[in-house]
Amino acid sequence: DTSRPPDATLARGLDLPPPTHDIAVVTAHRAWFRKCFEQPAARYLALGTGLSYWYHNGVRRRELGTGGISHAAVRSTSSGVINDTCMCGLREPSFAHLMWNCPRTRCHTSVLAPPRDRAQERLLCIMLPPKPPPPPRLSRADQLDITISKMASVQDGIHDIFIATDGGMKNDIATWSITVQNHGTFGFAVPGSDDTAFGAELMALWMLFSALAHIVQVATPQRKCIVLVDCQMAIKTVVGGKEAQDRFRLISEIRQHH
Repeated sequence: DTSRPPDATLARGLDLPPPTHDIAVVTAHRAWFRKCFEQPAARYLALGTGLSYWYHNGVRRRELGTGGISHAAVRSTSSGVINDTCMCGLREPSFAHLMWNCPRTRCHTSVLAPPRDRAQERLLCIMLPPKPPPPPRLSRADQLDITISKMASVQDGIHDIFIATDGGMKNDIATWSITVQNHGTFGFAVPGSDDTAFGAELMALWMLFSALAHIVQVATPQRKCIVLVDCQMAIKTVVGGKEAQDRFRLISEIRQHH
């Protein structure tokens, strides 16, 4: 609509600002369209009912070399060319007009939240903010030093203590965490380039067993540590005895400390 000539008789969309530099998510409505309109005939029908003027007159617009088609160039529907008049009486209706700004179709879109920018208006997309920056990544040695200090409480007491590990990935950032019974939870972003949930699960186990191995060297704890892991694949990889082709060194060190 912004490239069309100024004409009060044209059926335009809304006057909205351009989208921000956020990320546009447009895959949802495309997947829905393909699922609901599997047959080519249904797709043509959907195209014709919403964009019939532009679909039938795109070639003529190029042939005329103008920004729009005059009334003289548009014949009646009986002669094979679709009429350029919208249901509301304005000319050359655009998709944005039919979707958001036509008084004759407003009853069908009244339940929708109005678009805030041109991307939402014309592409029916959702604008999401950029992915957050990754948290500061300490080196593996620094993370291990902190883990050892956090695990110092394991040396105290004589009763069994439960320790849980976890790992996950969100927004392409993998993190690991350890929870010590009655002593809270801590964790960090996974050092290195392995930003997978499985790699994060293994890193949590590596941190735990490496810290426990260090603690055993300097003291003799009088209690049993019961480790809780919610990833079956990580358990099978560490204790299953299979040769680990991927992450060989990391898994070998976990088995060694375990």
